[in-house]
Amino acid sequence: MNGQIISDNDLHNLVKTRWKNTVKRSFNLGVTGPNYKDYEDVLLENYKNGFTCGYCLRKLELNTSYPYVAAPSIDHKTPLSAGGTNAKENLFVCCNCCNIVKGTMSFLGFCKLLGALRLYCPDDFDGLMKEMLLGHLANKLKRLDNEVKSP
Repeated sequence: MNGQIISDNDLHNLVKTRWKNTVKRSFNLGVTGPNYKDYEDVLLENYKNGFTCGYCLRKLELNTSYPYVAAPSIDHKTPLSAGGTNAKENLFVCCNCCNIVKGTMSFLGFCKLLGALRLYCPDDFDGLMKEMLLGHLANKLKRLDNEVKSP
């Protein structure tokens, strides 16, 4: 068990919230909804094994402030929008930051991106991820692209 003390009630509330959100998304995409027990099993197993993001290995925290970088999230290795399912094998616990930054990327594609970011930006990996989460990096890249294109 990890050092963070989290009540069973807090964990079950997190599972319920994440599960309800995915039920809504699944319905909107015309996909079979998730099994509540699968969500619970995946999250509780991660909690028992240290409560860390499966992508960036950041310690997860239930009570975190905006932009909720370290808040726990349940991701789909293959996104629902890319034909993924809500099967337990496709569910993955990660931080909110990685889940949002990953978007509709594949599991392997996102792992490769994280590896490259760690290799090229080892001193400011967390800062870079936070900028990506907030959309700042996308705006900077867009401005840079526009500057390169203009005469």
